[in-house]
Amino acid sequence: MVGLVKLNERISDFGAEQVILVRDEEAKKNLQEEIGDIALILTILQSKGMEFDDVLLYNFFSESSCPSSLRHLGTLVGATEGSVFDSKKHMVLCPELKVFDLLSFPVFLRDANLATKHLYVAVTRARIQLSIIESRKDGCVSEAIRVFTQNTSEPLVDVVHPGDPEASKKAGDEKGKNIATAFIFEEEGRRCKATGDCEGFERNIQAAVDTFRQVRLIGNATENLELLSRFEEAAGKLPPGGSLMIMILTETVLWSEERRYDRSAPLFLRAGLFKQAANDHHLNGKHGEAAAALRQGNHFSELIEYLHKNRHHLGDRDNKTFSRLCNILLKQGRIPIELRICATALLGPTEEQEKFFKEFDMKEQLADLYANSRRFEDLFYLQTERGLLGSALDIAVSHDLLSEVDQPHLMDLLHYSRASCIFYNTNDSTFRFVKILPSLDVSRTESDWEIVSDVVNNWKTTEARNQIADVETILVKQVFSLHVRRCLSSWGHDLILTLLDHD
Repeated sequence: MVGLVKLNERISDFGAEQVILVRDEEAKKNLQEEIGDIALILTILQSKGMEFDDVLLYNFFSESSCPSSLRHLGTLVGATEGSVFDSKKHMVLCPELKVFDLLSFPVFLRDANLATKHLYVAVTRARIQLSIIESRKDGCVSEAIRVFTQNTSEPLVDVVHPGDPEASKKAGDEKGKNIATAFIFEEEGRRCKATGDCEGFERNIQAAVDTFRQVRLIGNATENLELLSRFEEAAGKLPPGGSLMIMILTETVLWSEERRYDRSAPLFLRAGLFKQAANDHHLNGKHGEAAAALRQGNHFSELIEYLHKNRHHLGDRDNKTFSRLCNILLKQGRIPIELRICATALLGPTEEQEKFFKEFDMKEQLADLYANSRRFEDLFYLQTERGLLGSALDIAVSHDLLSEVDQPHLMDLLHYSRASCIFYNTNDSTFRFVKILPSLDVSRTESDWEIVSDVVNNWKTTEARNQIADVETILVKQVFSLHVRRCLSSWGHDLILTLLDHD
């Protein structure tokens, strides 16, 4: 908006998210002497890299002495779709020109280039509204109005003059009216506080918060919310620290509703709402920060699920850190059973998984790894180490490992498995292995085990008792003796004596 009005007509509704931009330090000094400290004043150069909701560009065209830049700008503004930009024809608008080339230009061309760049910086500082205020009509004002209104299919600016009803755009549209109303509520609230009118203070500041939120001036809304919550805390309506928490939570929700996740996620963390922080970090594309938030809040189940779905978004360093953490949690039993497969998959290559399982003595997970990798010989020895000898022997037979493992070891497994069946009264399944162990001298041993098994199952019969004298294998005799002593059966003593006499 090129508004030919006095600046003080606009200052009354100027807030913390606004700035006045001027051409240079001299213009800044003169303006500060005129209006004082009621508004932030910056030169265009000082404002680079900043953004404000509301920007007033003051006397930019009326103090310009270089209309040539506007003529070149007008050519660009009036260009039709598909037009080709000629950098040589419009050399004063080309920032990529070399310094020594630019220095060879006439002075008026160098000034035009600088003015155009300054205009670009100024107009891109505004997030919501840009107002261009000119206090007089000299300089390039007329040319600026022509460029921005006549060279395009639709005017790029609204032009108003002193005395027009639309002299302030905020007074001419609904949003502007709401912004002005919000500032009026704020000022009235401050006045009430100064006069001791607590009820009026609370009512007006709350209205200011609601109105600022309606027009999406989040910074202004949170500033007024802070005023209100601190007042309520001082009045005893909130517990100590309650004002800060309310301010944080409300500001967080406001930023999140505006999809400013870069602002809301850190505030959720500050409030201890780690799941919400992780969600907003994720929506902002910060996957590492999202996982860290879940870790900080000890939400380990959610962390496992998040890493499983989003690990491809994380860097190698983050993947390694979080994967190791998750599997330490596995060791500690802090991961639900239904998520353990996901957690194990996060370890990375098979070698890393095996190393980790061995380090933390996670034998069950190591057995699954060997089985899934078809490393049956390693699985055989692991099951033997775990005391799962029946399983180990079954693996050896099923996967043709009898020629791979040492034969004495297999014989020990056979004895152990048979003895377990005797002691725990389970169905003996090892007999089927005898036929496929031709290299072992197990026929006599197996016959002895069959005798002992038959005696245990039919001890009341005289025939069974008489068979015990035929047992020859010393180990089988010892196992049977231990079993009888454990049972403390009266009949067992006679059998033990029979064995001793036989020896």
